[in-house]
Amino acid sequence: MGTANVMMGNTLQMVLPTSRPGDMTRLAWVGILTTAIFLLDLFFPLGFAIWMLYLFPLWFTLQPHWQRLTIVHASLCTLLILTGFYWSPPGPITMAVVNRSVGVATVWGVALLGLRRQQAEGSLLTAHDELERRVRETTTDLIQSNEELREQARKRLRAEEALRESQEQFTSAFRDAAIGMALVSPDGHWLQVNRALCDIVGYTEQELLATNFQAITHPDDLDADLAYVKQLLAGEIPTYHMEKRYIHKLGEVAWIQLNVSLIRNLEGRPLYFIAQIQNVTDRHRVTAELRESEARLQGILDNSPTLIFLKDTAGRYLLVNREFEHIFHLTRKDIVGKTDAELFSPAQATAFRANDLKVLQANAPLQFEELALHNDGPHTSIVFKFPLHDEAGTPYAIGGITTDITDRTQAELALRESEEDLRQVLEEREQLSRDLHDNIIQTICAVGMGLEQCQHLMQESPTAAVHQLVQAIAGLNQVIRDVRGHLVSEHAEAPSNLEYVQRELTRLTQTVENVQGPQFRVTVNEGALHGLSQEVARQLMSITREAVSNSLKHSRASTVSVSLQEHGTRVRLAIDDDGVGFDPERRRARGHGLRNIAARTQQIGGTLQVMSQPQQGTHILVHFHREQSDVRT
Repeated sequence: MGTANVMMGNTLQMVLPTSRPGDMTRLAWVGILTTAIFLLDLFFPLGFAIWMLYLFPLWFTLQPHWQRLTIVHASLCTLLILTGFYWSPPGPITMAVVNRSVGVATVWGVALLGLRRQQAEGSLLTAHDELERRVRETTTDLIQSNEELREQARKRLRAEEALRESQEQFTSAFRDAAIGMALVSPDGHWLQVNRALCDIVGYTEQELLATNFQAITHPDDLDADLAYVKQLLAGEIPTYHMEKRYIHKLGEVAWIQLNVSLIRNLEGRPLYFIAQIQNVTDRHRVTAELRESEARLQGILDNSPTLIFLKDTAGRYLLVNREFEHIFHLTRKDIVGKTDAELFSPAQATAFRANDLKVLQANAPLQFEELALHNDGPHTSIVFKFPLHDEAGTPYAIGGITTDITDRTQAELALRESEEDLRQVLEEREQLSRDLHDNIIQTICAVGMGLEQCQHLMQESPTAAVHQLVQAIAGLNQVIRDVRGHLVSEHAEAPSNLEYVQRELTRLTQTVENVQGPQFRVTVNEGALHGLSQEVARQLMSITREAVSNSLKHSRASTVSVSLQEHGTRVRLAIDDDGVGFDPERRRARGHGLRNIAARTQQIGGTLQVMSQPQQGTHILVHFHREQSDVRT
């Protein structure tokens, strides 16, 4: 075994031997045959061509991977042929030399020819292997290219399938779209239309394909549409959209929303327009009706004599009526979008906003009284504010209706002043009634009682009767003076409380004496009169006269006493008699005198106690604090 030299072109290459199955057996047979031939040559005499037998083992060594072994074996055979020449039995020498020389030449000729054949076979095998390698590489490249072509074919098939599906989807979407769709040539002719477009304009597909969009466009909208088309073809705009009108086959007007884009080829030349047409006739009708409704509502609001407004939740005005503009001398443009803080004084705006927030917090209508400054001064208004809600129930605006109540407020103020005047008149009338009852009527009653006695004295004692008449005349003159004092506001210099009380008690004492009534005792603490107002003193004397007059008329008492005393800061007036008495509850319900006494006690801020029982006399007590003795109305 060894390496082999292989000729590739003009280059001798070394081919490494490779071991194959059976090489060892072949090698053993070569050795056995060579040895047998050598031994045979030793037994035959010279002159025999025994050397020719060496060609057989040499032939066994002629293998592509045994090139060196072939040379070694040829050398060995040469050595054995030469050795046999010396050791073989004697024979013809010349023939032996010739035979041995021919044998050596034949062995090396066969060996060299075999080596040459082996080199040719090796070259052929190498070329064959290279060819197979190249075929394998080419086959691999062809297989890879084939796979790539198959993959490209699959991709193309998928692309074609996707394109077909896309075309089918486009066709289906185009045909079954809810809105009108059309393909339009650059000159305006319809190339393809769907059913929805036919329904919008009332034409069949064949009728539309026979005409162009200009034929069914409203004349007033055609110029604007063609201007957009010109810009689109010039590449100035990528798309355009507009609202325009089509003329329906029946002659009606159909409003549409038009959206148009342009498709170009690879060179950039226009191919066709894609138009999307949506029927908005109903929306236009609703919009027109809404505008008409808003105009009617605004007309109602503008002709309302009250102020009406609408704000958003942030306080910005959304709507006002003409009266609002007129009152505040602002235009609707100056008002809408602004807040109260931008239109009115800070105090006024703060008050308005506070009421708005109350409505939002309550989420219910509320009524407020608000003051606003107009050109002629402040005006008071009743403002009814209410929230407006969206579908979810969330407030999104605040409405307000304002009614000016300034005239009514002034009328109510005048009414209150009139009521106050009437109350004062009624109080004065009540006071006059009490004064007439306590002073004049009681004096007249006393004069009447004196005249009754005078009637009895006319026969018994004329002198006493004359004296009684003089007293009665003096009493009537006093009544006249008192009446004049109530009717004419003639106020002389007011006497002191002490002088006034002394004078009034003196008159009361004379009245009791004139009617020859009971024993009359008066006790007055001058300190009790200190610090009292003239009015309080007058009320005390009126209470005293009322009580004494009632005692004279009803009690049939033998003794009547009047006491005015001071007890610290309190003053006490007491009128007592030992007459027949009465039931205070029954008398208070019917008697005018007790009501007058109670009213006068209340006026000076005092407390009244009336204690009486049948046959046990009457005790009237009036208590009041000196510092609280101002007359109350």
